[in-house]
Amino acid sequence: MRVTTSKSKNAESFYISKGFINDKGVSTSVIVRKLGTLKELLAEHGPTRDDVMAWAKEEARHETLKYKQERENKSVQITFHADRQLDYGRQTFFRGGYLFAQSVYYQLQIHKICRKLKSRYQNPIIQMELFMDGDGIPLAFSLFPGNANEQTSLKPLKKKVLAEFGCQKFIYCSDAGLGSEDIRAYNHMGKRAYIVTQSIKKLKKEDKNKVKEGNKLLYSVTTEEIAAAQ
Repeated sequence: MRVTTSKSKNAESFYISKGFINDKGVSTSVIVRKLGTLKELLAEHGPTRDDVMAWAKEEARHETLKYKQERENKSVQITFHADRQLDYGRQTFFRGGYLFAQSVYYQLQIHKICRKLKSRYQNPIIQMELFMDGDGIPLAFSLFPGNANEQTSLKPLKKKVLAEFGCQKFIYCSDAGLGSEDIRAYNHMGKRAYIVTQSIKKLKKEDKNKVKEGNKLLYSVTTEEIAAAQ
């Protein structure tokens, strides 16, 4: 936090403000505390304007420490009921995915923020891969450089989830960017299955014609395969 001032025709006012990046990716600030006018502050923290500014900066330092302490002490409450038993042997529905979906990524203007950070810092931006359960509770995550191939981090993280949570049935869904042959092969073992998008432009001619005809499935599965995936 820092000290800001504003001057009017009759007075100069002192404030403590905090900077942040808004939802449009623009750096801005908000007033946290109004300290008073120069005339008011000179009586207690004078006799000069420099004395008042030195006092104001010290107050801003205290506000910064207070804010950091509040962030450290912030907790998330999970409610349990003493008169309700947990369901024994019940398996939670697991789902995995990235921290931000593409639509949310652009709605929050994160792509603009990343461009600004990339132009300001030489180090690559860090990527985060996160697996969550059906209630949105994190199960496992990994961090890797922003210039690294994200496909290399998927299998180790998924193996960790499968090992620690005993998941047998696992349906992997992704776009073509995370649908390499290696990943598809790994998600076609045992009771695991996958759904990966396919670019129409890269399809064979006969498959493109089937898509254009419409109302036809490119691939079919047997009832046994469907039952095994359920």
